[in-house]
Amino acid sequence: MKESLSVQRALAGRHILFTGASGFLGKVWLTMMLDKVPEVGRIYVLLRGKKNQPARARFDQMVNDSYAFSKLHELHGEAFSRFLAERVEVVPGDVSRPGLGIEPKHAERILQKLDMVVHCAGQVDFNPELHEAVETNLEGTIHAAEFCARAKDAGFVQVSTCFVAGNREGRILEEVDATLSPNDTKFDVEAEYLHLKQLIAQVREDCTSPAAIEKLRAEVTENIAAKGHDPGNTALIERIMKREEKARLSERLVDVGKDRAAELGWPNVYTFTKSMGESMLLVRFPNLRKTFF
Repeated sequence: MKESLSVQRALAGRHILFTGASGFLGKVWLTMMLDKVPEVGRIYVLLRGKKNQPARARFDQMVNDSYAFSKLHELHGEAFSRFLAERVEVVPGDVSRPGLGIEPKHAERILQKLDMVVHCAGQVDFNPELHEAVETNLEGTIHAAEFCARAKDAGFVQVSTCFVAGNREGRILEEVDATLSPNDTKFDVEAEYLHLKQLIAQVREDCTSPAAIEKLRAEVTENIAAKGHDPGNTALIERIMKREEKARLSERLVDVGKDRAAELGWPNVYTFTKSMGESMLLVRFPNLRKTFF
């Protein structure tokens, strides 16, 4: 008789590196793991520190303040801190950096025991500035897979979205085709990655060139005068210039991403770059044991 599939049995004693714990889905996954698979060996939670808050402090605040963890607090009471410490280790890092930004000494220690990487981190705004989506959804996936590939025999779980299928109707099989975009345009993910990097660089150059700055200065000065202010007020002009320059660059980086996504058949930059992440896994990591969700 075939043995029934058991998630609890399969993950008992396993060491898992988890990205994206601070997101909505990440909190749910982490709390369910701790609730349903308390026999898990270790969950290494990769978390980025913020300006005035280290990774560990962010994690503690999340665990204490998020409703997602309330059931675990009720279940374990005063023993929750010890329960958590025995199963979870917070690892400072950043998916946008090579090696996930993990200190080498900690990385080597984790890799020696690593059984699985669950990559849930992502830039989930539908249309963020293009470079933000590329850094997180594409390069973040590359860095997570590279880290996983350094382990002896670890599996890789990519958490994505069904909308990577793009603007298509009807029955769509859950298969990744790295050679075609949703509107059947021939697609090379490596070439597209390079194209997006060049596009981002070009937008930045166009928006910050001397000609663009002088044109913006003329517009700002004209607007100031039209509103009855002193067009010779240098401090006022520079203050407005700084704000407008940043806003225009941000707007252009959003627009070029939206335009390129639409051109290839994706509804937004989020689904575009998440799909590119999946394709990159197939192209660069053919030997990695991977699963898409």
